Amino acid sequence: MPAVETHGFYTENSEGSRFSGYQLASEIRETLAKTESILEDLTIWYAEFQASRVDPLIREAAGRVLEYCTKQLGISWPVSLVWVEEEGPEDRELAKGTEGRFWNSYPSDVKLFGWAQYMGDKIYVVHDRDVWDVMRTIAHELKHIRKNEMEKEAREADAFAYADQVISDIQRNPSLIGY
Repeated sequence: MPAVETHGFYTENSEGSRFSGYQLASEIRETLAKTESILEDLTIWYAEFQASRVDPLIREAAGRVLEYCTKQLGISWPVSLVWVEEEGPEDRELAKGTEGRFWNSYPSDVKLFGWAQYMGDKIYVVHDRDVWDVMRTIAHELKHIRKNEMEKEAREADAFAYADQVISDIQRNPSLIGY
């Protein structure tokens, strides 16, 4: 891209072409609009999914691991599960601006399992994962909810390690969550 110099009311690039600030602003707006469109394509939208439509065995296991990890991590406030599903492109326009919609800015090639906010009271879980992935997600997100002063990459590694340990413990001893 040619270098650009500003001279009062017009701008000149290294090729000697002059254009006004209005032209430059117009080009910037056009570039931003294209960028927004690209980001919209990469953004994954989620909608709330009725808990009653989630497999009852998965719902039960999710509740048990939520209770187990909440106690184990010393989380003293109630944390609830919100089941979500990925929206297809055809659903986006229909549902824009409605409640019960969530977005996640991960690139569309990342398969998301869930998310939570630090010190929050909700874990959002993608409903169509298998029981082990759902339990692992809940353990992972509870670790994030728990106050954690580590740097982001270390927090993520710590949450993955915790979730893997919980799943390993449950697989060896299902009675930990009442099975």
